[in-house]
Amino acid sequence: MARCISKLVIAAALGMAAPCDVDLTSRGLPACVQACEDWCWATVIGEFEEYYHASPLLRLGSMPGVTPKCRQDECKVVSSVMGTDCCQGEPGGCRSGKAPCGLPMLPENITQELQRRIPSVGRWQYHAGIPAESAVAALLTAGHPIGRINPGHISAIVGCRPGKTGQTEYRIVDSTMVDPQHGNWFANYTMMMELPFAPDLAVRGVIYADGAHASIVI
Repeated sequence: MARCISKLVIAAALGMAAPCDVDLTSRGLPACVQACEDWCWATVIGEFEEYYHASPLLRLGSMPGVTPKCRQDECKVVSSVMGTDCCQGEPGGCRSGKAPCGLPMLPENITQELQRRIPSVGRWQYHAGIPAESAVAALLTAGHPIGRINPGHISAIVGCRPGKTGQTEYRIVDSTMVDPQHGNWFANYTMMMELPFAPDLAVRGVIYADGAHASIVI
């Protein structure tokens, strides 16, 4: 697994008025694959930036896939943060996790870069631990993706839907793999966050924009 980060996340409790049923990939959020070993952080930043800057048409849900993929966004994020061109050929350190272009990124720095690039959605922050399911569902319902931090890696929580067993299923976009045709869905919140089949890889926290929706208190 790529060594992309350290820790993070949220903690909250909200009541839910309606089932969580949204897929942000149908509203302009791309599912990208990282180009370099430790570029998961840049891929998520690029995905979020493209999503929030997408045309309002893409948020109607009627035009899924009408969005460019963010490979160029990814290397531009790394270039901006590292202060050198990481978009030409195979950039230095890309495959080895070394400077200048292959370095992983701490959650504090990821959060700062999201704040710099996407200030319009509020104050980006992280907090260690697994947040209340209702808080994550409320953010998704309001149209906001969440950065999901596992040991050494970040992915994005991008969707939710009522499951066949009565529990809510959740979708993630993970840059270490090609997104399956019908999405990468977990059967319930516990499976997505606690990973009972691999507890050592359980979620350490999340990154989110806390001012994105005034009624959501994390």
